[in-house]
Amino acid sequence: MMFTIDMAAMLISAAITIFVGIYAYVNRRERGARYLAWVMLFEALNACGSFLERISDTLTTKLYLFNFHQTAYIFAIPFFLFFIFDYVGIERMLRPSRTVPILLYFAIWATLLWTDSHHHLLREGIRLQDGFLMFASTEISLVLNVLGFMAMFTGLCYLGIYAGKSGPLARKQTLWVWLAVMIPIIWVMIGLIVQFPPLLWGLYTAVINGVMSVCMFMAIFRYKLFSTVPIAKDQIVEMMADEVIIVDNKGTVIDSNASARRLFAGWLESSADLAGQTIDKLLAPWPQWRNSCERMQQDEIEIEFSGKEQRSVYTVKVVPLYSAGRRKLGTASVMSDNTENRKRLEQMEQLNRLKDELFGIISHDIRDPLALLLSLTEMLDEERPHMSEESGEVLDLVREKTKNAHAMVENLLEWVRGQKDGMTLYARPIALAPIVNETVRFLESTSAAKQIDIHNEIREGILLHADREAVSLILRNLIANAVKYTPSGGVVNVGAMEQDGMVVVTVRDNGIGIEPERIGRLFGDAPVESFPGTAGERGTGIGLILCKDLVARSGGEIGVNSAPGKGSVFWFSLPRVLAG
Repeated sequence: MMFTIDMAAMLISAAITIFVGIYAYVNRRERGARYLAWVMLFEALNACGSFLERISDTLTTKLYLFNFHQTAYIFAIPFFLFFIFDYVGIERMLRPSRTVPILLYFAIWATLLWTDSHHHLLREGIRLQDGFLMFASTEISLVLNVLGFMAMFTGLCYLGIYAGKSGPLARKQTLWVWLAVMIPIIWVMIGLIVQFPPLLWGLYTAVINGVMSVCMFMAIFRYKLFSTVPIAKDQIVEMMADEVIIVDNKGTVIDSNASARRLFAGWLESSADLAGQTIDKLLAPWPQWRNSCERMQQDEIEIEFSGKEQRSVYTVKVVPLYSAGRRKLGTASVMSDNTENRKRLEQMEQLNRLKDELFGIISHDIRDPLALLLSLTEMLDEERPHMSEESGEVLDLVREKTKNAHAMVENLLEWVRGQKDGMTLYARPIALAPIVNETVRFLESTSAAKQIDIHNEIREGILLHADREAVSLILRNLIANAVKYTPSGGVVNVGAMEQDGMVVVTVRDNGIGIEPERIGRLFGDAPVESFPGTAGERGTGIGLILCKDLVARSGGEIGVNSAPGKGSVFWFSLPRVLAG
């Protein structure tokens, strides 16, 4: 009966070992898997050799098969060491300069084993006892075995230190790998020192293979040794401020970092350990998050988390996890605390509402009266012949100030409208020269007050494909700025040239110019502080930003060439209407 149990144990351990080896080979692109496949191959040969030795009859055959399966066991040791080095990411130990000497040591050990019948350095008193091969191990054999065990223990130490810096899943994986190695080592060491009964000593190989195979089976299939995020990244994930939860393809949480465990500690009834929790329960308050994990699809969700003390808002990014063969293995959810951002967003929304109300007031309670006042000054201008010279000068001053204020309010409202809702421009063929003439007439009183001549040098027939109001607003701002920063008696020239499919419009003045450090800020995203003009004129600083936005929306570019004391040339390009 014991003989049958012995053989059955060997066969079962060999079958499990072969299965684990095949799985490791299939996943050989994963870190450590290819070396583990070699380990399982040697362990399978060890188990098969032990089985054949057990059923053989003669001393010679038993000794040959013993050497065979012991050689497989010997070479399993260095490949187990390589598996650990590869798994924990110590690539320098896998260089040929390191691996070849290690393999050479174990090759010498195997050679001594096969030639022991000549020198008897490893075994003494070889004999058959009740059908079992028996012998006494020499001190050299004990030393070789101890050195081999020390090599394996060194690898386990690397793995233990590495897993100690990682998450719970890595520690569970490491525990089963430790059991897979340490239990057989302890058994063999005891067997080398204590004289077991022949039958019990014959069982040790089956125990070695069986325990190792079952433990590795648990590490791989129960704790996803090759199917989840490698341990190399666990330390980083564990220290992340963001919460990380790993869910397998069956909807079970298999790992989490410290931040996630702290967050859910007050919400779970039993403990803060999320491993083993099902998402049906854990993510029940957030169906979209749960569905993304179940379907293993990428998603981004915003959730509210109500803890004991306060309500928090989190942005959850769900990403699927893939094997080397692109098979979906589960999902990783990363939770980012968005509470402060949400508060700021709500504050910004409130400020935006207040801003909209403010500009509503500007639009209705300021712009409309200014427009009315401007119309009245135009009507009064018709009565100038009946006015005294002093009254005419006052009317000119009032009309000029009203026109400037109205233009600034219009710029401000257009800019706000563009920032809030976006401007809708209706591009169509338009003649450029008439728009410039209208702008010159609009600014006639301002330029006349400073004795500045504005020359329209644009020939008739130049057509733009643009929004007429936008072009008018751009020209009004650029020409008004040219007048503003040109001393009395100066000249402003407006020109245009056709270049490829664009029309480049220039506004040239002989004014005070612009410093180089200020030029780079003129067309930025924020208003630039407006300098007083040559006659003390003030502005809002948003005119050029509005011009930049309108030109960009129209498909063109805008720029300036200037130097202090040498005047400025502002230019912008817009699409032209092609002939034919």
